[in-house]
Amino acid sequence: MPNAARLLSSLAPTSQSWGTPITGRDPDRLTPADIARAAASVRSELAYRWILCRYADYRGQRDLVALQGLIVAELQDWANRRGWKLRSNGKEPGTGKLGRLAILWIAESLHPRRCPACHGLGETFNRETKASETCAHCGGRGHVRWSQSERARWMGIRHSAYQKRWARRYYRLQMYMSVIEEEGLLAMNRAIENRYG
Repeated sequence: MPNAARLLSSLAPTSQSWGTPITGRDPDRLTPADIARAAASVRSELAYRWILCRYADYRGQRDLVALQGLIVAELQDWANRRGWKLRSNGKEPGTGKLGRLAILWIAESLHPRRCPACHGLGETFNRETKASETCAHCGGRGHVRWSQSERARWMGIRHSAYQKRWARRYYRLQMYMSVIEEEGLLAMNRAIENRYG
């Protein structure tokens, strides 16, 4: 992993605000220094690449490709240890589906679907009580997971094949990567808090 100074020179943050206001003013805007500080503070290569893919606006795809490669390597290790049967379809080897599974997780993680009930706000307005409440559809997250049929379509396989073989594998990948996301989010939170001493 590069050091923070080298990383800082190559970053252009997206126009995202971070969480709730820490300073009592408008929500904090991410700076290249915040992203570099967070990326340099994580221990795992996966968390480092996830931070860069999630928060830095790169012109190239090198971090997405690197993140996909790291996830595929992890999936291949799982496949070898658990004896997964990876069938080829004549067009690609069975391991190609591992690459598509990794891309599916990256797409769902970096571009979550906005909740149709609350429109991404995480709250809905109750007309009877005239108060806002946590959205029951998304649980207050503001986004919803993709359906199994959408995931199967993304992977280029039938829905029944996805349910039979790939749904459990994807769930396992989601659980594993949630730890990586948490590491990245905690690092980003520390970077923002350190800005204010």
